[in-house]
Amino acid sequence: MHLPHHQQMLREHATHGGINAVVKIIREENSAALHIEDGERETLSQRVFLNQPARNIPMKGFVNHVDWAKVEAATRLAQLHSSGAKAASKSSEATDALAALA
Repeated sequence: MHLPHHQQMLREHATHGGINAVVKIIREENSAALHIEDGERETLSQRVFLNQPARNIPMKGFVNHVDWAKVEAATRLAQLHSSGAKAASKSSEATDALAALA
């Protein structure tokens, strides 16, 4: 976990020389706050996420399964719906499809 002053530095990274400079400072002052990406001390595979990540990354697990196909379909339909479909039937179909996904 990041210390409060490190959290502040991350928020204001531009004033501290950029994100890489802040990460270097954190690594020196509180190395346990950062994951180790490879080697025998690798820690990424011990993470547990609240929601299933969208990409395949090292992790121990996640709490909530996310149906990414459903998310993609809902996003596509929402964009279609918000784009002001010309025909009322298309708008109605998009609304019905969105309701079915809910």
